[in-house]
Amino acid sequence: MASTQAIPILHSPPALSKPILSHKPNHHSLVLTPRPTQPSPPSTPIRRRQNSITNPPTFHRPLGKFRDPNRGKPWIDSRLSPQGKRTLEILINPEFDLSQLDESLELLIRKGKCEVFFELEDLGDDILGLIQGLGFYKKGDLVFGVFEWVRRRPDWEGLVNCAIVSSVISVIGKAGLVEDAVSVMDGLRRDGFRFNVSVYTAMIGAFGSNGKYKDAMMVYREMKDAGCKPTLITYNVVLNVYAKMGLPWSKMVQVLKSMKGAGFVPDLYAYNTLISSCRCGSLHSVAAGIFWEMKLAGCRPDQVTYNALLDVYGKSGRLNEAIEVLRVMELDGFHPSIVTYNSLMSAFAKNGLVEEAMKIRTRMEKRRIKPNVFTFTSLISGCVKSGHDKLALKVIAEMRDAGCRPDIYTFNALIKMNVSRGNIPEMMKTFEEMKSSGCCPDIVTWNTLSSVLAQNGMDTQVSDIFKELERVGFLPDRHVSYLDQHLRQIPQL
Repeated sequence: MASTQAIPILHSPPALSKPILSHKPNHHSLVLTPRPTQPSPPSTPIRRRQNSITNPPTFHRPLGKFRDPNRGKPWIDSRLSPQGKRTLEILINPEFDLSQLDESLELLIRKGKCEVFFELEDLGDDILGLIQGLGFYKKGDLVFGVFEWVRRRPDWEGLVNCAIVSSVISVIGKAGLVEDAVSVMDGLRRDGFRFNVSVYTAMIGAFGSNGKYKDAMMVYREMKDAGCKPTLITYNVVLNVYAKMGLPWSKMVQVLKSMKGAGFVPDLYAYNTLISSCRCGSLHSVAAGIFWEMKLAGCRPDQVTYNALLDVYGKSGRLNEAIEVLRVMELDGFHPSIVTYNSLMSAFAKNGLVEEAMKIRTRMEKRRIKPNVFTFTSLISGCVKSGHDKLALKVIAEMRDAGCRPDIYTFNALIKMNVSRGNIPEMMKTFEEMKSSGCCPDIVTWNTLSSVLAQNGMDTQVSDIFKELERVGFLPDRHVSYLDQHLRQIPQL
């Protein structure tokens, strides 16, 4: 049931009987204390501020992504020499042959058959510019090869510095090549190379962005053991990893205490991460307090802030508050994005308000925002949960007509729908379609299938699933205990 309590952190028009910004939320913030000299927020309606905030607007920078100094324009880096620019053009050509990488990199130091006179510092600038340029053009697969070429040079120790290493790790980590990033650090460590905080921070980010959170924390501990003091960026990356791990709020507070103890003030990225982390545990009152305090600290919310806050309220079942966040977000000059609408649709659908979720989709499409796989999956899941099977089938047809490929969550929702209808043949057909589409079943898929098949006495199929689980690396005693217990009762299989 959607909550009817008014949102406690945002401003409302004076005509309302109860101002929305009526009190400061009580939450568990131990380190986000407002500046004592900061005046209380006014009770006037929110509007686009121009002079009230002294700090210029800043923008969210996703984990693992460096800032784009070119603002969407072709890559320009003043550090690249003419040879470096020519080499970059060759490497980003769609028809570039990877087997020609070493030969192409020789252009940095040769002109024809003659070696061009160069300073190591100049060549190092070219290498760094190439790595960042390849990252800009999403050619992370080439970066590891470039770094290996440098390492094979007899003068590599004069070329490789921490700026190059951290850029290499960031780019290949973003490309999902985390094992290559590990290889880079291991090789340099064996050769006695000393890492600085930027290298460790890049490695923590690479592990974090690839779901290897324990490894990220091991690198964090190694960094501290090596005597490297975290920077603000390091603390932000660690906060992001903690949030993704779903750790208790007390752990987030510990990182914030360390951040402030080191003399750093939380920035927009930190505040956004903190609000986002409140999704876990439905800590909507905590998120409200963070939002209040970031404004008192003079940190202006951006679109990411509003989207995160809206999502926290949505996942907490506080639908009225989520709608109010959307209203104030628009008054503050930010247009709702596909992320905004998807969060709202998901919230309404999960609370059984499928018709309202469909209206939000209509509103989104009127703004010429095309639905994506998350949009359709949220609606399908909501329909299945509320028993609107016909509407779910309609949404599935619309998804296919739109050319939108289902993901694992879509298929799991469809499997659940067929289970609720008792249609096992259709469930297995959906499962086969999932595999043929290249979508790998997850533990939710396996648990659902094994449970349904076992309950219906389909022992041969259960045994087949058990063998498939072993093949793909799932451990039944940890993940599919029901299936494991059932198989113990059928020794003939």
